[in-house]
Amino acid sequence: WSSPYNASGDLFRSPSPRQYGQIEVLLLSEDPDVTPAISALHLNVESPIALRTQGEVYPRQATPGQEEEFTYFMRPVFGGESEGYDRLTISASVPVEFVGLTIGDEVAQSEVETTEDGFSVALSSEVRTSNLVALTFRSTLYQNQTRFDLFLGNSRLAEVRQLVDPGDATDLIDSETVSVALPVNNDLVANLVLSAAVVTPNGDGVGDEIRIDFDALKLQTPRPLRVEVYDLAGRQVRDLGVEAGLAQHYNLAWDGRDSQGNLVPPGSYLMRLEIDGDSRSQTAQRLISVAY
Repeated sequence: WSSPYNASGDLFRSPSPRQYGQIEVLLLSEDPDVTPAISALHLNVESPIALRTQGEVYPRQATPGQEEEFTYFMRPVFGGESEGYDRLTISASVPVEFVGLTIGDEVAQSEVETTEDGFSVALSSEVRTSNLVALTFRSTLYQNQTRFDLFLGNSRLAEVRQLVDPGDATDLIDSETVSVALPVNNDLVANLVLSAAVVTPNGDGVGDEIRIDFDALKLQTPRPLRVEVYDLAGRQVRDLGVEAGLAQHYNLAWDGRDSQGNLVPPGSYLMRLEIDGDSRSQTAQRLISVAY
């Protein structure tokens, strides 16, 4: 099943073209005295943009929290009433930045537009050849099996677009998937870095706070991210946590004050980070010194 179509006019995102279609309709009513019903159902069908498509993303594995360059290889097959394409749109759950586009052996003349969940590339002319397309982009991944979807479009067909199917687009690489994995391990935290080892909250504008950077990984649903500061007696001094954290980069700060806003005494303190994943938890600790 596709993801739900919740509003009239939603862009088509089910796989296409297909010989058959199956529709599941959920009828809801906010009035207990009113029963919803379907009086008519219409499907507007256009000729396919391509008869078949195969796409794959390379590399298949990424380093978490590190910006990397990926290439989406796509090969279409045309024939019969297939319309051809003059637009490529890539969609993902993470920000993506366009780098370049080649069709066959030539760099494609194009205009790039940023969209809500990716970018769209408008070509200077319509394409109806089965030349290999190589669309290169940059992205930073925090979630395992991050999926990148590519859609073909044709300006003559208004909002019609066709989802590219995963498959073997080229012998140049070994991928056959449009999802990128993270290394196989149980890590939920990566790239934990403190901006300094000492915080000096004396109001001079230098070292008044310490930045805490880290990447939360592989969280399928929002999870509490506990970031707490303790004194060496084990008493909690400050809670910097995030109530509902997702897999992404975080940048927090501690200004040397406790939860009441008072400056803590000079000395050593322990910053403790804990992330509860879907099946396990992971904890990391760093020592922070306060001096003023």
